This record gives sequence, C-alpha cells and structure tokens, in this order.
Amino acid sequence: MSDEVRTGKNFKPKLELRNLRMEYLVREGSIKAVSGVTLFVDEGKITAIVGESGSGKTSLVETFLKILPRNARIRGGEALLRLSSGEEVDLIKADERTMRRLRGKVIGYIPQGAQNSLNPVLTVEQHFIETLRNHGLWKPESSMSEIHSMLSLVRLDPDTVLKKYPFELSGGMKQRVVIALTMILKPELVILDEPTSALDVFSQRVLLNILNDVSMKYRNTMILITHDIPVVAELADRLAVLYAGTVVEVGNTYEIFKEPLHPYTSMLISAIPSVADIYVKRIPKPVPGEPPSLLNPPPGCKFHPRCPYAVEKCRTSEPPLYEPKKERFVKCWLYSGGEKL
Repeated sequence: MSDEVRTGKNFKPKLELRNLRMEYLVREGSIKAVSGVTLFVDEGKITAIVGESGSGKTSLVETFLKILPRNARIRGGEALLRLSSGEEVDLIKADERTMRRLRGKVIGYIPQGAQNSLNPVLTVEQHFIETLRNHGLWKPESSMSEIHSMLSLVRLDPDTVLKKYPFELSGGMKQRVVIALTMILKPELVILDEPTSALDVFSQRVLLNILNDVSMKYRNTMILITHDIPVVAELADRLAVLYAGTVVEVGNTYEIFKEPLHPYTSMLISAIPSVADIYVKRIPKPVPGEPPSLLNPPPGCKFHPRCPYAVEKCRTSEPPLYEPKKERFVKCWLYSGGEKL
C-alpha cells in the first residue's frame, strides 16, 4: 500500500495504528493479546472490528486508550490520533495527563456492559450534570436543553427518564442513556464494545437504528467492536477482521461480504445463520478447530492449524499485510503477489 494513497494529502486517517503490540504477564509466561496490529480508521466512518471471543478485540482498544491492567505491557508500535484542531498525538507515547484530556471529550468509550456502570444512587439527570461538570462543560442556561435533545436523539422521553434512577430503567434504556452520556461531550472518536450484547432482539434493533442516527447527525468516527457479523453488515462502512491478536483482513464491508479474501473471514461469514437458509437449504458451517493459545501461539501464520489452504511456508513464516486489490488488505501468503503494507 503506497504512502501516497493512505497518508498523503488526500487521505489522513483519524486513527492510525502501526505494528501495535501488547502482552499480559502471567505466571505461565506472556499472553500476546495484541500482536503487530496495523489498522487505519477513516474519519467520519464506522469501522467494525470482528473476531471470535478471545481474539484480542477489547485488548486492542484498551491498549491505545491505555486503560490496561497492571500486568499488561505495551511492547511497541504507534497509535496516531489526528484531532480536528490539527494536532496529532501518538497515544502510545502520550503521558497520563494528555490521555485524561483526550478521554471523554475527544475519545468516547462505551465498554462492554456499560449500562452496569451507571451509579444506582444518582438519577439520569444527575449523571448528565456530573459528566458535564467533570469536563468543564456544564452551563446551567443551555446544558439542560442539550441534554433533552440528546435523550430525544436516542429515543428516550426526557421528561420521563431524567428523574428516574438506573434500576427503574430496562437494559436497553440504560444502554441508550450511556450512549447519550458519551455523545453529550461531542467526542471526535467513539468506541463501542459489544453494544448489542445482553439485549433482546427488539432492543438490539432499536439500538442499531439509534447508532445509525447518531453517526449521520454528528459524523463522528466510530469503532464498533463485535462478534455479531449481521450487526456489522448493517452498520459498518469498513471491516477489520482480527484473529489471535492480529488483523488478517481489512476492507469495505460490502466488498468483504461479497468476496472475502482471507480463509478465516470466509469461514466466519459461512457460519452466519440466515432466514434465507430455510429456502436454499444451506447449513451454516462453524469454523473448524479451536482458536490458538495466545500464551503459546503457533509459529508462522497463526491461522494455519485451521486453514484448508495451508502449505509449509504458512507453518514457518508469518505473512505481512498485502494489498491484492485497491483498499483491500489481507494477511495471507495466498496473496503474496500484492503490494505489502
């Protein structure tokens, strides 16, 4: 992939990850949770990161946000964030004071099970006031109007919800309150970790529509972490597939679903059940085998023990990220004729 295409005047990603590495130190050794991730997140777009449980999706985000547990160690790489002011910050090199300035106001993070983070002794209104005050944004004459508008955007009635406590709300309503709390700060980059998990089908549908509305109104850059492939198909502009702590395929969501390049991506898509299967008699096929241990990952391509196309080179050498087609990137020796990233 040429520098002119990705980093020239015509293209500057909002977030640029290059060879990011992080591991957890445990008694048995080191768990290589993030293993050389390179990924560009386009400004104003929704980029989804998908993969099986344990593939490193959440660990990747926690690495460049630097909210890791004590036994984690960042082993190298860059995470360049380009702000609307023109400032460029390498999050990996940034000190904690800089990160505190960025978290919330610039980077909004909605972690897994975020609805459980609401304070049970504060009303929804108090949550908003406290959030705005903590970031120096509380203005009594105008903030309440903004709060009402934000709650309406996430399809909650302000007059009904503001005086309620979290335990008086359903799971889906609490999730929408958390989204509104995040968006009230107008962050430039919003990260959502499994936003539809633990919600019923109806609440999931409502939430997906809300996220689409929020994206359309504010044109935020969004990163959506999920293992729910149908959610990706509906929301994301771009898709990054993570396997064993590394990105194995990146591209336009529609194009990846139409023609997946990496064998793992193809298997993930084939495993999706569909209503259409009733009529075409297609049986979803689970991905064979088990994900590799990140404590003792296999040599070479980490997917080779499960790959039907693996050859000797796959077992001994890890492939780089290739660009076999414009804006399509794949970490696989099958595409070694393409340009390297």
